[in-house]
Amino acid sequence: MIIGRMHDLSGWRQMATAFAAGSLSVLSQAPFHLWPVLFLTLPVLIWLIDGAVEHHAENRQQIFKKAAAIGWAFGFGYFLFGLYWIGKAFLVEAGVFLFLMPIAMTLMPAGLALLYSLAIGLAALFWKPGISRILSLSMALAITEYLRGHIFTGFPWNALGHVFAGEAGLSQLSSLLGPYALSFFCVLVFASPAIALFKNQSERVKNQSERTGLAHYKAPLIIVSSLLVASIWGHVRLYNAIDKEVPNVVLRLVQPNIKQVDKWRPGNAGPIYRSMLELSAQKTKQTPQGLKSITHLIWPESALPFFMARSAEALKGIDKLLPDQVTLITGAMRYKAPKQTVKTPRRAVFNSLYVVDGKARIIKTFDKKHLVPFGEYLPFQSVLEAIGLRQIVQVRGRFETGQKPRLVHLENAPPFAPLICYEVVFPQEIIEPGTRPKWLLNLTNDAWYGVSTGPYQHFVQSRIRAIEQGLPMVRVANTGISGVIDPYGRIVQSLPLASKGILDAALPMAIGKTIYARYGKWLFWLVIGGAIGTILLAERTRP
Repeated sequence: MIIGRMHDLSGWRQMATAFAAGSLSVLSQAPFHLWPVLFLTLPVLIWLIDGAVEHHAENRQQIFKKAAAIGWAFGFGYFLFGLYWIGKAFLVEAGVFLFLMPIAMTLMPAGLALLYSLAIGLAALFWKPGISRILSLSMALAITEYLRGHIFTGFPWNALGHVFAGEAGLSQLSSLLGPYALSFFCVLVFASPAIALFKNQSERVKNQSERTGLAHYKAPLIIVSSLLVASIWGHVRLYNAIDKEVPNVVLRLVQPNIKQVDKWRPGNAGPIYRSMLELSAQKTKQTPQGLKSITHLIWPESALPFFMARSAEALKGIDKLLPDQVTLITGAMRYKAPKQTVKTPRRAVFNSLYVVDGKARIIKTFDKKHLVPFGEYLPFQSVLEAIGLRQIVQVRGRFETGQKPRLVHLENAPPFAPLICYEVVFPQEIIEPGTRPKWLLNLTNDAWYGVSTGPYQHFVQSRIRAIEQGLPMVRVANTGISGVIDPYGRIVQSLPLASKGILDAALPMAIGKTIYARYGKWLFWLVIGGAIGTILLAERTRP
């Protein structure tokens, strides 16, 4: 049988099969959402580990080594094809960064795959027949996803738990469990068919003759059925959803669709600025009076390729654009003059958000806190700059880290939590302790990645954060995808990727705190504790 052949694979064939399984698993993520493919790829991973454990049963060091190699190959395939779009950022200034493109596109997936390698190697050391091995793998990979979201500044992109965003009912699980506990559930469900499938007929007869033999059929049936139950529950939740809008708030989202290679080109600052003003002032069928019908105008991350606050001419044009009742919320680079000290003065530049009133006065600022390594700053900056490297974003030196609380109060709208660029992918950083915004605002610039899977994956994570917190999400991106998402993760309105336009929409009203919003930090470890308890119970009852 095919399963038996997988057990017997070794060498490059074993690694190639694991790599192929990991590569195909990417189809479960956005924009494909072919999550049933995991019913194929995760059992394959189980059977490959089965073979490694069986062939080296008396040598735990070899078990770890072989299983870790399988895990690395699986993870490398998963991250290589899931994150290929990162390479597009190196094409913006190809003359400077092109030589780094193949290194980044392979080195980063290879590094992330080491986490899967360690997880699967450790899980194999506790490998037992039946459901215990499924639980061990689920637990190991879930803890790995948790670590991936926290260590080395974190990078929880395409977490396994994100696959449920592709089905409306299942997406609602995020309101209960969050991404890391859902990663456990993901592996448990999609790997469970491996319990009921056997390497050969003699193994089938042997297991059916054991007292626990029926578990090989009942356990996966129950586990897979839970997926159907969860989907039904989610659809019921959506059917009973509370659809309300914040009164007297009308948003205008501006998506200028400026290619990154053009944004910082000399001579383009003026045309880009005028284009933003013209696009913002447009009249539509929905708002025939233009900005007079709007309360909040929202521009994307770093909307203008210059320091807006230091340009009197730019502020004068914004003053002329904005009616008195309209508030502009925009992403902007913020310059802070250096302090004059004995040492060489150092200027500070922040990736910021401005709140600008109808008189073009900047009344509030928020500075991005979670910066992108190698994008907005260089780790070990002095060493790397000495050999000629710098971060990808066009600012000399580095961006500074913001310190202000992640809550912005407005006079004419409910308070919101600002999330600049990829800050939205960190579930643990969305809401700060002691605060509860009424909506989330994600300003981003995905132009770096062109038309690729990256912007779709980024947008899906914005949807997931809305479901987790029970808060509406407003997302404004330079090249898209921009949109308004309700607190159930449903897209109210959106502008497609790589398009220019404006979107006028009401602001959905927040719902009460979800279970995840209340207990998120404890739920994951409760799930892990439950898995450990189940494994111990299964071992005690094994004949």
